[in-house]
Amino acid sequence: MKKIVLCLLLVFSFFGNTVNINAASASSSLTGPKTVTVGSKITVTAKVSGKKLYIINGNISSSNSSVLSGSGSLYKKADLMENSNGFSSVSKSVTFTAKSVGTATISFSDGGIGLTVDDDPVSFSTKKLTINVVAKSSGNNTSSGNTGSSGNNTSSGNAGSSGNNTSSGNTGTTQKPVVDTKSKDNNLSSLTVSEGTLDPKFESSKTKYNVDLPGTSKEVTISAKAKDAKAKISGIGKKTLKVGENSFKVICTAENGSQKTYTVVFHVDEAPLVYTKLGEKNLGVVRVLDDVKAPKNFKETTIKLDGQDIIGYKNDQLNMAVAYLVDESGNKDFYIIENEKVVSQFIKITISSREYYVVNTSKVLNEVSQLKQSKIKIGDIELDGWLFNDEEKTNYSIVYLMNSDGKANLYSYESTEGTLQLYTPIVTNDDSLNTMTYVFMGTTGVFAMTSIVGFVMYFRFKKKSISAIKDYYERKNR
Repeated sequence: MKKIVLCLLLVFSFFGNTVNINAASASSSLTGPKTVTVGSKITVTAKVSGKKLYIINGNISSSNSSVLSGSGSLYKKADLMENSNGFSSVSKSVTFTAKSVGTATISFSDGGIGLTVDDDPVSFSTKKLTINVVAKSSGNNTSSGNTGSSGNNTSSGNAGSSGNNTSSGNTGTTQKPVVDTKSKDNNLSSLTVSEGTLDPKFESSKTKYNVDLPGTSKEVTISAKAKDAKAKISGIGKKTLKVGENSFKVICTAENGSQKTYTVVFHVDEAPLVYTKLGEKNLGVVRVLDDVKAPKNFKETTIKLDGQDIIGYKNDQLNMAVAYLVDESGNKDFYIIENEKVVSQFIKITISSREYYVVNTSKVLNEVSQLKQSKIKIGDIELDGWLFNDEEKTNYSIVYLMNSDGKANLYSYESTEGTLQLYTPIVTNDDSLNTMTYVFMGTTGVFAMTSIVGFVMYFRFKKKSISAIKDYYERKNR
């Protein structure tokens, strides 16, 4: 029994702690009376609510202006400098005038400029309010009675008199309908750009345009004029461009608040502006790097390639710089840059759970000159390396790699086990042997000549010394 109770508690705990993740949304409402008499004014209120709103744009309009006239808009944009958290709700009240008997529907709809909630663009559903316009109420106030009395009157001879007092009137009061005189013209009369050509050609009814620009374009100026002098325009002026697609919105707001959005998309050519070579391979510097993920522990920076500044990536620990290049076939990859030149393709290899990088082999050619240069395959990667001439070492090869500590070494790779060991080269070439032989022979000859000269000098000295001693004794005996 205790186990059953415990399981039930766990189940209730699980459901009690379930987190509901809802997509970004906004709710809207429209309130006002359902019935109104001709000549009267009514107020309807539109409202949009959400957790975090940034831009709100909605139109409030009547489906039948001859029955119910009036319109308005609800627009608000959060000032991110002052209110980084947006706002939770916004409302607008609009006055409508009942003009004739009938039915009209008031609609509150998304204006199309863009509504964002919690940083996500969403749309709110259209709200409608149906209103019946009826005739003014009429009332008759009629009274009748006999006010005459009959009697004898000598002066008139007609003592009786009768009178009817009848009055009728209407209690309703006629009001003059109020007409909204604000202009609703939100069209542009012209839209121009300082560089390139609009496609299609400008027409006030067309709201989206494309402009193709060369890869050297850095900025452009958008200009526009409104058809109505009372309308306001936003989104024009000087714009900074990046390589690829650049989208800008020009908004024309009519006097009555209604808006129309024109979109201009500039396409800056993505073709490389800097080219280089690796051997016979032509390479260009990729300019659109938005979706490029830098190698691990590499940071974006400015590097030089053939004397020109380009965007590259550098790893200070490895003391290595790489650039993202594209070849003539459209293949894109990272390449190692040394002394402003491309030295090799940047390849990472994982062996025994450790990461190594393929580096330029030209620095160690003298150390492996006694080996046979060949292509070595490690996994799916083929790289430059060397093979032994000894048939007993067919499973071994030599590769030049940089480890994760930034140290480049020659490694002995064993293909059957897939293992890597440091390799120490042994210099055994004939030139070094000949040199040592010549050095040995030279030093031996010098030693021999020195010894001979020494012996000759010794014997000469000895001979002179004996002769001198004999002369001394002969002089003494005399």
